[in-house]
Amino acid sequence: ADLMHRNLDRRVEALVRLTNPEHLHQIEDLFDLAMSDDTAHWKLAADGSWMRHYRADDGSLLEDMQNVLMRQVSQRKRTGVVR
Repeated sequence: ADLMHRNLDRRVEALVRLTNPEHLHQIEDLFDLAMSDDTAHWKLAADGSWMRHYRADDGSLLEDMQNVLMRQVSQRKRTGVVR
């Protein structure tokens, strides 16, 4: 969240040190997904407005990060993997 007052009200945030290599790998994968050109995102226009970019140049839908994360959670529940 940015540091606007409304984003800081009724909010708790914490910093943690990650030392487990598997956890570090998971975080790297999340950042790769979030920063990928193949993931839906928002673009700031010159006029200050925001526009959601969710289709590739060929018209296909870009990956939606929320949907990817929800699928991962569902798969873990089905396979019984606990993290």
